[in-house]
Amino acid sequence: SFVFVHGLNPSGRENHPFETWTHAESRIQWPRDFLGADFPNARVWIFGYNSKVTRGVSAARISDHANNLLRFLRQKRPVRIGIPIIFLGHSLGGLVIKKALLIARSNPDNDLETWNAARGLVFFGTPHRGGNTGTLEEFGVRLAKLFANDSTANDLLMCLKPNSLFTQDSAETFSQHLNKFEILTFFETRPTNFHGFSKVYMF
Repeated sequence: SFVFVHGLNPSGRENHPFETWTHAESRIQWPRDFLGADFPNARVWIFGYNSKVTRGVSAARISDHANNLLRFLRQKRPVRIGIPIIFLGHSLGGLVIKKALLIARSNPDNDLETWNAARGLVFFGTPHRGGNTGTLEEFGVRLAKLFANDSTANDLLMCLKPNSLFTQDSAETFSQHLNKFEILTFFETRPTNFHGFSKVYMF
């Protein structure tokens, strides 16, 4: 089973869970168009949650989204011991995955099968210890908030801040279980100049 979890949705687009994994020009969607051919017997799911930070913001916190991910898996996956799960998370989605797995481990009555089945983790630009102070996502969010009237608050943007309490605690706790998983991490290291405003480093 492959489970894709998207990241922050600063622009507020409704189809963000799918657009995250879709090439803008060709419209090829990686989970749909590639994995099915490479792994014809696998189940491929895209998990969606409200990660908006301007209009239509949800008050749900990362722990709420993590619990919803676990509930989603209980509904979609009957108990099948031995069938592995590979999680793929973009940016904030990686933090949701990690939180869900920690909850699953501490809740054996409901989620032991998910914890045991989790074998692989793929992170794309996940801010394991928070982003840097000038991340493009945070800049875009702050700019969008200037034009939005929605005052609903959640902890999504806070988790992208450098060394936030959530990311520190999550990283330290999760590090105790790293040997259980096969892990791939992708991130950018080249500076990006955003229309002359500032130089930012993509995490």
